[in-house]
Amino acid sequence: SLTAEQPQNNIVRIAYEALASVLGGVQSIFTCAWDEALTLPSEETAELALRTQQVLAYETGVPAVADPLGGSHYVEWLTDRYEEEIRTIIAHVEERGGMVPCIESGWVQQEIGETSYDAEKALRTGDRPVVGVNAYHRDAPPPDIDLYEANEIDIARQQQRLAETKRARDDTAVRKTLDGLTAAAAGEENLMPYLLHCVKAYCTV
Repeated sequence: SLTAEQPQNNIVRIAYEALASVLGGVQSIFTCAWDEALTLPSEETAELALRTQQVLAYETGVPAVADPLGGSHYVEWLTDRYEEEIRTIIAHVEERGGMVPCIESGWVQQEIGETSYDAEKALRTGDRPVVGVNAYHRDAPPPDIDLYEANEIDIARQQQRLAETKRARDDTAVRKTLDGLTAAAAGEENLMPYLLHCVKAYCTV
């Protein structure tokens, strides 16, 4: 939902999205930095994203209630509508033999593509207003933002750490756990134990 146009509007978007998430009963929240449509966040913008959560948690009183919107007929109607549409999609998947055949046939990718096309079309026609993009837009120079540039010292340090990890790990254990994961993935087993074995063997950092 973040936009490169008038990017500081993203500060407001992120705050409202965080509030909506809490009102919707999410278990955890991650808030983006407002400049992430343009670059990797800076320390300053990442801190502001964290402060957005903290203001919501400690100053609004919203989290003091388990279900602030409990009893809302509108929310119940929305929930029923989402459930009905989700069941329709699940039925379509099952009619096509399950998720794997749907992916293999390209049906899932086609559905995602059509949804993306509809969203972009609505943006271009103005049916889906986005402030600063297709609504209340003004011609302005690009924002003055320090774009992320990799530091050569940090790159060298990370390469050195990776080389040390590869040197110190047990290559036999790496091969064994990867082979075990490959074999399990070809069957019906739960892959989580195999993934954990791979992590402990430092197949990846």
